[in-house]
Amino acid sequence: MDIAGKGSQPYVDSLVNEIKRLDLSENVMELEAYGFTVIPPSKSGITEEWLARLQKAILTTVERRHELDLADWETRTTDVPMLARTWELIPEDDVFAEAALQPAGLAMARWLCGQTVAMVGHTLIAKGPSPADRPWTQMLHNDMHGVPGGGDICHGCNVSILATDYASTDDGPTILAPGSHHFARAPMPDDMKRQCLPLEGEAGSIAVWNDFTCTALCRERTPVCGSRWCSSICAHICGRCRIRRTTEKSTSKSKRLVWLSTSSTWMSSATS
Repeated sequence: MDIAGKGSQPYVDSLVNEIKRLDLSENVMELEAYGFTVIPPSKSGITEEWLARLQKAILTTVERRHELDLADWETRTTDVPMLARTWELIPEDDVFAEAALQPAGLAMARWLCGQTVAMVGHTLIAKGPSPADRPWTQMLHNDMHGVPGGGDICHGCNVSILATDYASTDDGPTILAPGSHHFARAPMPDDMKRQCLPLEGEAGSIAVWNDFTCTALCRERTPVCGSRWCSSICAHICGRCRIRRTTEKSTSKSKRLVWLSTSSTWMSSATS
């Protein structure tokens, strides 16, 4: 039975058909079951040429805003200093707006937070190899601060485009606790001992997770400056670049780049 074809729920039907068209049904299942998913370039349609533009935009933005030289980003053996000015990237380069409107990432944000999701933040992450005495660069946490966890409503999500390969924990990826979006509480110290999984994906992949999903960051060991572009889609108000998604021409998206990374945060506009 083709339920979406019956036209009983026109707003839901269009999204379901978009998910089918983009071959994202398995990714939706993973989001519901585990709280996160990774969409490979073969599904997202992200090309090497476009990814190179995103990498360049991230590197250029980091260098200009922080007066850094990242010419050695592919062979760098030292960490990137703590970055303070990583938000509000869209004015920097058109590719950031294109990232915010990437069809696969946007479809996942709409599935989690509703058709009128609002992008409340967009940022980048750039990091190099970390000192050996820092096994974790960020402890287990979730991104929905002040909002009760659990239940069937996703108040926010993170959409990140990977700009570099994340093949193992040596690449310093995000660590996620599968199923933790159902905890209905903040993470506890013992949760770090759970069966957490490192985020894996080739450059150009899109990582998406529910903001109730517990995550952490482990240190990077490989001599590459990793990056990503991230967009956050959530149901709370953040004091950052806020863009309401009411049409297909909205200007926000998220990606995770090469140990340079960009991400965006999205929230349900119903509660934002």
